[in-house]
Amino acid sequence: MTTWKQYVLPTVGFSISAVLCLMAALTSIPQHKRLAFLAYWIPVIFVCMALILGWTLQTHNWASLWGTGFTVQTAGIYLGASFLIMAVQRPLTAAVLKSTNPAAVEGLRLALFRFPEFSPTVFRSVIGSPISEEFLFRGWLLTWFQNHDLSPIKVGRITLNAANVLASLSFAVFHIPSGSIFNMIGAFFISLLLGSAKLKSGGILLPMLCHALINLMNETYFVWVR
Repeated sequence: MTTWKQYVLPTVGFSISAVLCLMAALTSIPQHKRLAFLAYWIPVIFVCMALILGWTLQTHNWASLWGTGFTVQTAGIYLGASFLIMAVQRPLTAAVLKSTNPAAVEGLRLALFRFPEFSPTVFRSVIGSPISEEFLFRGWLLTWFQNHDLSPIKVGRITLNAANVLASLSFAVFHIPSGSIFNMIGAFFISLLLGSAKLKSGGILLPMLCHALINLMNETYFVWVR
């Protein structure tokens, strides 16, 4: 059994390198094309990265779609948990923004079940990101960590799956461009849920569905009004 601590720095380095490459690519693209690049090309690049890494590092069965533990009951539990997390997080986020920067929420209004106008941003959030990020982070990276038989992480009496924690750390660091520590912390805990869905079902379809639901609620729970 390998200690998980030796993988912390490489994990952070992997995500920071991915962020720097993404930012470098964006600076070389005309501004009016950046949104389309993020929405349509980045998901394709992420999937290709996962396929290449899975092949070169011989990560077996990482791209299993259904897995062996995908059931209606399991899907219902994790989709319900995803819904509850966002139902709680969005009002908390608004409350934090209101207390720290009231001007930031002047144009924010509750808009349950109102989908915003379709755009590349919405496509990336609800379709592109759930597919590509689950391929890379929960599909390949989480499985790669699992293959190394890492020692569990113990926090008091709680024992955590080291592979899931490290993959979630990578996912959170990858969200540095969001510009908010609050968002990174939220990404970490959401990633733990998505990783748990992957470990429970054995495939990446369930975390994809949960990710899509979370991002859908993120797009529809609040909308900006001018």
